[in-house]
Amino acid sequence: MITLYHLTMRALERDLHCGLIASKVDFDDGVMQVDADEDQILQYALLNGFSRIPLFSREEDGEKIVTDVAIVDLKRRSLSSRRSLAVEEIIAASTPISEAIHLLSRREFYFVLEGARIRQILTVSDLNRLPVRTYLHVLLDHLESLLAESAEATHPKDTWMGLLSEDKQSQIHELHEQKRTQDFDTRLIHCTTLSEKATIVGKSKELLARLSIESSKEFTRTFRDIGRLRNRVNHGLPPLDKEADALRDQLRHCGVVTKHADVEWLGRVVGTMETWIDALSASGESAQ
Repeated sequence: MITLYHLTMRALERDLHCGLIASKVDFDDGVMQVDADEDQILQYALLNGFSRIPLFSREEDGEKIVTDVAIVDLKRRSLSSRRSLAVEEIIAASTPISEAIHLLSRREFYFVLEGARIRQILTVSDLNRLPVRTYLHVLLDHLESLLAESAEATHPKDTWMGLLSEDKQSQIHELHEQKRTQDFDTRLIHCTTLSEKATIVGKSKELLARLSIESSKEFTRTFRDIGRLRNRVNHGLPPLDKEADALRDQLRHCGVVTKHADVEWLGRVVGTMETWIDALSASGESAQ
């Protein structure tokens, strides 16, 4: 069960790729010649609010071939540099969103290959797009399901209930009975919240060992960011650190991601969930 579910969710996560969120390069008006006048580049950048302007040096089959980039400082209203593209600035459209998040924590933009040619550009602001939130929903659901399966496997016959408070146990039983009266085929573990599953893991030496976590405090501290991310995603907010108040306010008004630290935070949380998912699914496969 865990293996099949894990493979299914992994396929969904992999199929959500950066080609779905990157912006199309406007080859009619958005690409300029590599030797274009500096004032011309600056004027176009300021007019459109673009800090990266693709430059082409030649055409093939009537299509402009992007080979360079102009970097514009919009605040200072100046051209910072004009240079050839580096290999590390180019990624494939098939790059999974999970990897794109990690990549954008290291660099502010990437040019995206469709086939053998650059046709898109990926920037930090693209992390606000719907496919990213969809990916995060899938990742969170994947992790929560594996936490549930692992809790039942490690503490069979609902003995995991003993790791929760009496009030929580009562609420779970009440919800379970309510679902059963409505003809839901459900188990007690399916009536727990993500936070309650986290409480079970934090109090279980066996589950902490599977995640290579030494103490309950370490788990609680690490899980706090996962809970924060889920709250943001479930409330329709971009997946950003709530401590970035100015940034959060901007995003609520349809602004864009601008702080590098915020992307680093997202990459760290996604990395933690991926590590835990791999650890729990590997344990499930071994148990079978």
